[in-house]
Amino acid sequence: MCQFGDSSKILEELIIPENEALIGWRINKLINPFNNNEKFLSAINNDYIYPKNELANGTGLERGNSLGIYNYNYNHNNYYCLQVKTLHHGKVFKYAKGYRSEFCKVTHFLILDRDSKWFTDAKTIKFANHFNSLLENLAKEYNCDVIEYSLR
Repeated sequence: MCQFGDSSKILEELIIPENEALIGWRINKLINPFNNNEKFLSAINNDYIYPKNELANGTGLERGNSLGIYNYNYNHNNYYCLQVKTLHHGKVFKYAKGYRSEFCKVTHFLILDRDSKWFTDAKTIKFANHFNSLLENLAKEYNCDVIEYSLR
């Protein structure tokens, strides 16, 4: 079982005000990436779709259930998929590797460093530019910023 659904792994139960929100990181997927009108950010292991310009709501968060918004407390730099930076507040369960929170807001999308030594051939550069453009546009829809991730 994932540590975030196992209440015996909770290190601390916190009440975090919105102005003191904790930073988290989440690996996600993109729903309808080629449909400009219906692109959405979605959880990678369930069907939850993040609302645009709204808080993600994990209402019903209790020790004995697996509800809530799951996020790591460190950046998964070794994963090559869509990654976002998030802020968490409300009731928050702290685990060794992350949080399960009542409320979550996506604040940043990670894009690829276009100057990386890995992007030397034309096809890879074309992919990186397309990927970054897609995420930069999606970040605007979610009222977020982007962070450039370097593979150096």
